[in-house]
This record gives sequence, C-alpha cells and structure tokens, in this order.
Amino acid sequence: SFGTMPAVVTHPPRIPGPALVTGAGREREIGTAICRALAAAGHPIAFTVAPGADGSALAAELDAAALEIDLADPDAPGALLDAATERLGALPSVLVNNAAVAVGGGYAQLDAATLDLHYAVNVRAPALLSCELARRHTPGEAGRIVCLTSGQSLGPMLGELPYATTKAALEMFVRQ
Repeated sequence: SFGTMPAVVTHPPRIPGPALVTGAGREREIGTAICRALAAAGHPIAFTVAPGADGSALAAELDAAALEIDLADPDAPGALLDAATERLGALPSVLVNNAAVAVGGGYAQLDAATLDLHYAVNVRAPALLSCELARRHTPGEAGRIVCLTSGQSLGPMLGELPYATTKAALEMFVRQ
C-alpha cells in the first residue's frame, strides 16, 4: 500500500510506465501536485480536466497530455483509457482517481440530480475506470491504482451530504 497521503506525494510509487491522474490542471490542486510528483519520479503523465477547463499550462510544464473529459458520462472510463493509452503510447501502469464533484448541501437541499452527479463522478467513474484498467492490465506486470477519499467515513461533514456520502462509498469500493 501507499501509506499516508504525504508519502504518496513525496514518495510516489516506484512502478515503471505512464501514469493517469483524474482531476488536475489548476495550480492549487491536489491532482496537480500528484502529477508533478509522478513526473519528477520519471512517469509520463496524462491527466484529466473537466469540459471547458484549461490544463495547457500543466501539460506544457510536464510535457504531459491534458485530456478533457466529462467523468459524469457513463462511457467516460473506457474512452479515457483509450485516449490516455494513445497519447502516452502505453496503457497507464499508475492510476490516481482524484477527480471529484463537491456541491455543498445538507438534507434540506439534497435532490436526485445533485446526488446523481456526485455519484457519477465520485463513485461510478473511479470504480469503472479502476475495473477497466485492471481488465486491460497485463497479469504479472507492476501497477498501482489509488483512489483519493477525504475520510468521510470517520465522522460527519456538515453541509456536504452528497460529497461525503459518495466519497464514503468510494472508500467502501476500495476496501472490497
């Protein structure tokens, strides 16, 4: 296992091959820091940006591929792996599921559309992306899948019901 989060960023995995990070591109963002750490360790990088977002500065800095994709789209995981593999020249050996949607709200504001969006991006996309990468991965070759959560299962996160619920679900996916 990776260990603690600071160790993930300061001591990325020693696994050869390209890395795919979801949710990066902005300057003050966890995904951007992860991309920089992985690039510094020698990994070719592809990262996702949301539709309409600009990842060109980070892409230029790291000689990386910025892939614009809507992770709420049910077909996004397969399409993303296809695009990343094409741009990187190989299937990623490291996947960091970092992207998330976080729209604040408690029980009084929660509705189906908000919950569906959070579920699609925070649970379905990383689960399907992880499973699809595992299916495509060559048995016996080194690889790593990391899913970022925020410890929602440890206690309440007032005013963040859809985010906390879906991140806790992602944590359960990882534990399986």
